[in-house]
Amino acid sequence: MLVCWMAGGIGGGDAKLMGAIGALGGWRFVIAAMMYGFIIAAIMAVFVTVRKGVFRRTLRRIATAVALTFTPGVRPADPTSKDSPRIPFAVALCVGAVVAGIASFFKARLV
Repeated sequence: MLVCWMAGGIGGGDAKLMGAIGALGGWRFVIAAMMYGFIIAAIMAVFVTVRKGVFRRTLRRIATAVALTFTPGVRPADPTSKDSPRIPFAVALCVGAVVAGIASFFKARLV
């Protein structure tokens, strides 16, 4: 998460939260929590963009950014704008940690 924070993709609090989750559960747990957290964040993002009425515009911006990424000699612009909706990523990470905890609990019970 430090790399994501340094790239500007997430805030410092999100990186520290994952550090705390990793300290409590270990590296395998934090990888599972991040995976579930990213999935939950994607679901939250879809709901927020649909609710705000910018889903199609967001998909067009993402498609343009991806297409320009693979075009030689062209650097894509940032696909976000000032009015782009934001999601609370820490909430997604916390829910992901809970899901990872429940999954590891049931996995331990089955073994």
